Amino acid sequence: MNQESPFSFFQRIVKKYFLFVLVFLFAGVFLLSSYQQIRQGVENFLGKALIEEESVAGTMTQKEDVAKEIHVTLQLEEGDGQSRSFDMIIPQKTTVYDLLKKASELHGFSLQATDYGTEMGMFVEEIDGVKNSKEQSSYWLYFVNDVSAEVGPSQKEVQEGETISWRYKAL
Repeated sequence: MNQESPFSFFQRIVKKYFLFVLVFLFAGVFLLSSYQQIRQGVENFLGKALIEEESVAGTMTQKEDVAKEIHVTLQLEEGDGQSRSFDMIIPQKTTVYDLLKKASELHGFSLQATDYGTEMGMFVEEIDGVKNSKEQSSYWLYFVNDVSAEVGPSQKEVQEGETISWRYKAL
């Protein structure tokens, strides 16, 4: 009886399946690294983490990232009756001024403001070519849901669903 030793049996199996096992391992490493790179690329593109996965007592749970987006409306009302409205999606904790600045960049209207420091913040001087006028006592003022603002535009954070109106008005 020609009995094969356990060592020679192992050698035969390794020789037969070595290439298959090697390819399988490389494919697994490649797919894992590709997934992580693709996910990181998407997160960087969107500017936030989409979903964070963590293992809790052997089960997978998902939680949303803290950086959420909100929907708001920005209105520009010039003194001559012209009005424009922009529906915007912005990150939470965006200020009224930052909303106006982002809208000016996205929709191509001009914006000029002066920064009076941390206590007073930004003062809007001009929107879309319409400048404040001391002679006519007309200025750009902002309203939140038709209520006059109580703080400067760089101090007020916009909330979900709010309508921010910038109105050129005589005082």
